Amino acid sequence: MGPLNLINNRILNHNSGLEDRKLSARICLTRDRSISKAH
Repeated sequence: MGPLNLINNRILNHNSGLEDRKLSARICLTRDRSISKAH
């Protein structure tokens, strides 16, 4: 494991974290919409 690998892993982890946040935000949005439609 060279320093480049560590940097790449950090970037990959950061990007996947961002994607997870986007996904969860989208899930929250759709959930809110379906709840407001139900009421």
